[in-house]
Amino acid sequence: MKGLRKSYIYMLILILISTFILCSSSIVMSQSIIKLGHLIIG
Repeated sequence: MKGLRKSYIYMLILILISTFILCSSSIVMSQSIIKLGHLIIG
């Protein structure tokens, strides 16, 4: 049971990290798209 709990916490941390990476990458993508749009328009 102790090992199971440890792996569950590890999984939770992995999910949090992956979610954070996805969010930050999507923000960077949107910012770069906005910059590209400004370059094309302006």
